Amino acid sequence: AAYTLAEPEALPERLDIPLARSDGYLLVPTYLNGESAGLMMIDTGASLSVIAQGVAGSLGLPKDGAGRTLGVGGFEDFDYRRAEHFSIGQPTSTIAGQKNAQRGVLQLERERLASLRMVGFGEALGVGWAWSAAFTDFGDVPFALDAPNRQLTLYQPRAFRPPAEATRHRLRDFRKLPMVRAELDDGNQRVEVWLIIDYGADNALTLPRAVLDRYPGVVAVNAAGSGSTRGIGGTVSSTQTWVENFRVFGLNLQHIPVNFETPPPTMRGEVLIGRIGNSLLQHFRLTFHPAHGWVYAEWNPTGDADTTNN
Repeated sequence: AAYTLAEPEALPERLDIPLARSDGYLLVPTYLNGESAGLMMIDTGASLSVIAQGVAGSLGLPKDGAGRTLGVGGFEDFDYRRAEHFSIGQPTSTIAGQKNAQRGVLQLERERLASLRMVGFGEALGVGWAWSAAFTDFGDVPFALDAPNRQLTLYQPRAFRPPAEATRHRLRDFRKLPMVRAELDDGNQRVEVWLIIDYGADNALTLPRAVLDRYPGVVAVNAAGSGSTRGIGGTVSSTQTWVENFRVFGLNLQHIPVNFETPPPTMRGEVLIGRIGNSLLQHFRLTFHPAHGWVYAEWNPTGDADTTNN
């Protein structure tokens, strides 16, 4: 069966889309103009759907304007490429002679893709890919990312019910990206930070360098090393260590690897904004309800992910 986000009430009560996983990244089968186009990475830390420049050229996708996006290394200019019938999912399967109505192909309401320079970027991530789907691609439809069980589930809005075993947390919007509140402990006080929920980021936790400067007691040990993070907009240097105590999604976690980086100018200010990446997110099933501004978190549901200290 084929469904479209343009008609959310025509979705089944739940639509399950199997995912692949590579080094923690979630990948979904993609179709362009009805033809299989390989696997696409789900990147909730992006507000644009992306296609590599080389792939866009080889597919002959026409240019359709220009834009600018903000990444970890700053701003990057790009061309839009037009793509009709941009879909994800898996054709309806048959089980014991009956069609599995919970599976199908979903057409995303995205007619333009940002064509970016991706040379070396996939290698830096440790996974080969040429596409990414953004958080905004799913609109206001409730959806769940179940990393341990490799599944994306979309829900018909009227039929949606929050998961019974999940904890509920307020979503905050930052440049169309989902953020959740978290707390650090520097030994004297709780330090509030807001974290972009970023399945496209490899690091477990990325925090602005201002946190380390203002609250040095949040780390378990002094700076343990240095490195760099490569992403849209270029490369940024980082200080690597561990945070002593960290609370997010209602869980108390200890000794979590962290990268302290200087964020782009638009992310600097009194509100401390960082990212929680797939090294931690792979242990959660997260259900997003964008229209109501909530995210529901379940820690390590049945699957093959290893637990961390909590």
